[in-house]
This record gives sequence, C-alpha cells and structure tokens, in this order.
Amino acid sequence: MKHKLTLLLLFLSVNLFAQHTVFQSQYLFDGLMLNPAYAGSKEALNVTCLYRNQWVGLAGSPKTMSLSGHVALKSKGSNVGFVLLNDKYGIDNHTKINVIYSYRFKLWKGELSLGLQGTVDFYRANFDKIITTQNNDPNFLPVAEKQVIPDAGFGIYYFTKKIFAGIVIPKLLDYKNNSSYKYKPLSAYLGTLINLSDEVKLKPSFLLKYISKSPVVLDLNTTFYWKDILGIGVGYRTGETLLAIMDAKLNEQFRVGYCYEFGFSNLKKYSAGTHEIMLNYIFQYKINTKSSRYF
Repeated sequence: MKHKLTLLLLFLSVNLFAQHTVFQSQYLFDGLMLNPAYAGSKEALNVTCLYRNQWVGLAGSPKTMSLSGHVALKSKGSNVGFVLLNDKYGIDNHTKINVIYSYRFKLWKGELSLGLQGTVDFYRANFDKIITTQNNDPNFLPVAEKQVIPDAGFGIYYFTKKIFAGIVIPKLLDYKNNSSYKYKPLSAYLGTLINLSDEVKLKPSFLLKYISKSPVVLDLNTTFYWKDILGIGVGYRTGETLLAIMDAKLNEQFRVGYCYEFGFSNLKKYSAGTHEIMLNYIFQYKINTKSSRYF
C-alpha cells in the first residue's frame, strides 16, 4: 500500500505540480524572489536565505531553498541583484539562476522601480525515483530527463513610507515541450503601514496570484510590529490555508523570520503543514540612509 501511495503521489507531482511555481509566504521579507523590481529598494547590500518545506510528511512534496541578494549602485537609479534557487517537487528538480537589473526613479511621493530578470533553469526529471509495484516495469525506466531552459521576467514596484505595490510577470518566454512553462503566472500585491501608536504599527497586505488554467490564489496577511523589533502576524490563503508569521530583528543588520501554514483541506490527513524559515542580513553599505524599515 505504501508503494502504491508513493507512486500515486509522484504521478500527481507530474500532472498537478506541472503548474507549480515557487511560492513563499514571507514574500514581504524576501521581495526579490517575487519581483525583480524590488532590487535596490533597501538602498543597502541585502542578502536573504530561505528554506520552505511544504506539506511535511507527504511523499514528493515541494521543498525550496533560495539565496538572494541585491544592492543599489552608485549610478543613480540603477540596481542589481541575483537569486539562486533549488526547487524540488515529486520527481522534478529545478535549479535556477536569476540575474536582475532594475531602474528606480521618484514618482509622486514615492519611488517607482522597473525590473527585468534573466533566468537559466537547469531542469531534471528523476524517473528513477518512482517506486513501482512491479519490478523493472518497462513503462518506468530508471533514466533522468534533463533540460537547460532560459527565460525572462518583468516586474513593477512602487513604494512610499506608507504603501507598497507591485505587478510581476515572472515567465515571459514559452516552451511548449516543457509542461511547467505552458502556464503563464501573473502576480499583483498591495500593502500599507498603519501607525497604531508610537511603538505599534500594523501592516496589512494582499497578494493575488493567477496562473492560466488554475484557480486564482489570494493571500491575505496582517502583521503587528512592536518598535520594528518584533513582528507577529496571521494570514489566510484561498485553498483553506491559515498562516502564522513571526519575524524578529536581532540587531540593526540581522533579521530572522518563520512561517507555519496549516491547511484544512483533505490534504491535512497526510501532511503536518508547511514550514518556512528566513534569514536576512543587511550589510553596512548604503547609498543613503533613508532605507525603508518595514518593506
């Protein structure tokens, strides 16, 4: 029975995860993963590590590790960044390298940034990971499919001291021979910062994610901050998922974050939820000192 369940889940990974795109609940802290236009918005050399283990206990469930960094250049308005990412789900393994450039300029009371990223995806399908009920099943040969897939993405990011908003098209190119690239995702998000007192602030936000031939995903979050030192928040994602989010500033440069997701769908019978851990470090290099503190 265990082998049959494993085989079933791996088949699901091929068919259902074909539309899988990397999703991070702590997108407000690792904004470069979501939007290339986020590069340079901190006006400092900013590096983030993140690990996400989705649907813990479920065979073939997605696991994502990423390292990202970005900085504003001395050339006025220019910013650069990078993302190194490994994403595993089912028999699929994606190792991606994103090289990012953005240009930022003042608009109204804030700043508008336009970002472009070039991506190389080293894709591997490990068919030898499939466990079958019949030994040496000729339909499942122990081979691996490999592809090197280039792509590009575009994003817009606007922010002031009180609001932030973005629109992202992460996949611009089309590869009909790879099912995961047939579906064109589009993301849009908006948030604001509300002063409840001198020490307490509220940051509500939402993220809308669309993938063709899939239900629209809406992510709602609200985080309370105390002196920019401790943030505690809750969220809801369509698809019957609740989120609990926490982040803490250990010093002026180092911040840690954690998110736990609990689902109420039938998947909860096989999964212990989703865990996401974030480490963020801001180096002591700045173009100027008015870097945003909350997003």
